[in-house]
Amino acid sequence: MPQLVGPPGYFIGNMVYSQQGAIGNMPMAAAFTLVPIVLIALYLAFVKRLGAFDAL
Repeated sequence: MPQLVGPPGYFIGNMVYSQQGAIGNMPMAAAFTLVPIVLIALYLAFVKRLGAFDAL
């Protein structure tokens, strides 16, 4: 499915699809999914601490 919705290349969706779909490596697919979520959460916590969301 990721090949249908975007250009070919090295994207996280393609990695998750290949790890879970073709290889069947569920833990690695979960790690590829969880790492960007954690990075975004850390970034949002950092900018919140700086006061970036005060004007919202």
